[in-house]
Amino acid sequence: MQSNVCKHVSDTRYGHLFSSAQCLGYSFEFGKLTDELCFPSKDIILNQVKQAVKKIGAVAVFVATDRDAMITELETALGRKVRHNVTFCYTYEWLL
Repeated sequence: MQSNVCKHVSDTRYGHLFSSAQCLGYSFEFGKLTDELCFPSKDIILNQVKQAVKKIGAVAVFVATDRDAMITELETALGRKVRHNVTFCYTYEWLL
């Protein structure tokens, strides 16, 4: 589970986790790996999705996840504040 791996981000002997170098730079020149960056809270996810939907005027958002898709939370967070017709979709086909 990713949340267990993220407990080790402060241990410098591990360096980068997953593809963190793409965001942080190979020598951490763009920032450091934090617990929140490794495994963001629902509040951060909701805020960032809301900002992105507003910025590009999205009418649909596809959620790719192997855990909680947060569809209800996303619909509530974006509800009337952004647009009435933003569609959130996801699939569990990977389970089949």
